[in-house]
Amino acid sequence: MCQQQAEGLEKLMTSYQNIGKRDISFFIVNHARGEASVNELTRRVSFPVYQDDNTSMIQQTLNASIDDLFLYDRCGTLVYHLRKPESLVSHGTMQSNLLTTYLNNPCKCTDKFKSKVSTKPTLYQLQRQAGSSPSSIIRRRRHVLNHFGTPLVSTNNVPSPNDRPSD
Repeated sequence: MCQQQAEGLEKLMTSYQNIGKRDISFFIVNHARGEASVNELTRRVSFPVYQDDNTSMIQQTLNASIDDLFLYDRCGTLVYHLRKPESLVSHGTMQSNLLTTYLNNPCKCTDKFKSKVSTKPTLYQLQRQAGSSPSSIIRRRRHVLNHFGTPLVSTNNVPSPNDRPSD
C-alpha cells in the first residue's frame, strides 16, 4: 500500500471518529513483496497492518492490486472492491461508497443480526471471500469459504478489528 494512501485512511478514520462515527474501522494488508515498507506503514497508522506472505497470498487470491480497497458492511459482507484511482482516499468515489455502505445498509442486515455482529470487517471475513473473482466495482452478498491455513498477525501490535466470527 502506498504510504500516502495509508496516511489518507488514517486521516479519514480520525475525521469520522471526530464526528461520532466510531464504528468504522480500517486495516491494511501489505503486499507480499512490500515487506521493506511495512515498518513505515505501521508508523503512519493507528489501525492494524498485516504483512501478506507467499503462503497466504491474499492480494493474488483476491485479484487485487496495490491500493485496491475493499469495503465491507456491518455484517462483514463485501460491498465494493475499488481499484485505483477510485480506491484513493482523495477520490470522491471511495468516500461516497464508504458513506453509502455506512448509511444505507446494502446487505439488508436485520436489527437482530446487527446487534450481534461487530461493524468492523475481520481478516477472517477477508479470507472467507477470497475465493471470489471481483471485478472493478462489485456488489456481493455472500462469499465462498476459503481458508489460507496460516493466520496473519498485525505487524504493529494493534488488535484485529474483531475476533473470528463463529459459524
